[in-house]
Amino acid sequence: MIAAMAQVQAAFALGDIPALLAANRDFRNGWLGAVRNPHMAETIARFIDYFQSVRLGTFADPALASQYIDGLSRIHLAFLARDPLAVQERMMLFMFAAEEAYLAVRRRQIDDAAQPQTNRRKIKKKGTA
Repeated sequence: MIAAMAQVQAAFALGDIPALLAANRDFRNGWLGAVRNPHMAETIARFIDYFQSVRLGTFADPALASQYIDGLSRIHLAFLARDPLAVQERMMLFMFAAEEAYLAVRRRQIDDAAQPQTNRRKIKKKGTA
């Protein structure tokens, strides 16, 4: 997890979204390996692909990505301290923040879709100049 967190921070600093996604995956696999309840770990793993689309939207926004990285850092520090209650609390706060980030991205997508398209080309009908 230490190496993965260093990769997360380096990729974020470079603005390298593909590297950030890969490092995030490695970090997640690290903490997921620490989950003692195999049923819970399997349940979380089943939803990974769904959340990947959310990450793409949040990582593209520097402010949201910064909040995301901060949340990961807090979780990481709790793991390093070997404090399961702190890990639980920080993970819960991280999930609430992730939900807010997702909703912000979705609102922006909906607003963008509602904007009139002004740069559309006019299609000429056959036989007209």
